Amino acid sequence: MNKLLYIICFFLILSCDQKDDHELDINYQYEEENSKEKDIYYLIVNNYTPYTCYVECDGRVIISLNPNKTANNIKISTKNKSFQISYKNYPYTYSYDEKVPGNQGEKYIINIKDPDFPECEKKKVFYVSVKNNEQYTYKICTERGSLISNISPNETRTITLSAGEHILEFEQAEGHTFPPTVYSKIVSGNSCDNKNISIP
Repeated sequence: MNKLLYIICFFLILSCDQKDDHELDINYQYEEENSKEKDIYYLIVNNYTPYTCYVECDGRVIISLNPNKTANNIKISTKNKSFQISYKNYPYTYSYDEKVPGNQGEKYIINIKDPDFPECEKKKVFYVSVKNNEQYTYKICTERGSLISNISPNETRTITLSAGEHILEFEQAEGHTFPPTVYSKIVSGNSCDNKNISIP
């Protein structure tokens, strides 16, 4: 009887060992397959700006990243190697492209920094140098009559205007009988342009 119990126990132990070994093999293969995701690489994005930034690929937003934040291990298809970075609430519309090699299983870092642009670009303004060729002082005004500046005879004065088209009026401020002489000129410019006009 003891011999029979011994044999039964032996076969039970043997069958349990085989089952455990089989389960371990399955789990090992499953973990190995998951650790090698096909056609995927990982992106780390650091936003070092005071603005919310968007990382886009093929016209869709992959991630929206708050100011001074980091996003780790974003899974990206190896087909996507180029990204467009844009800024929300930036003083003007601005974006740029960022590229990575995109090799499977690799990690890449994109550091987003605050662009170092001149104030005229941020504020969307341009500059106009006005030369007064007349013998009298003139007022430089907007088309709605708001005074921008006065300009003396033979003086050159630089004024700042928002990017776009403007109508400037130059009204004689002295040495005139009623009504004063008024000149109108159209001037337009893009951000940071320098333009020259004269009176008359």
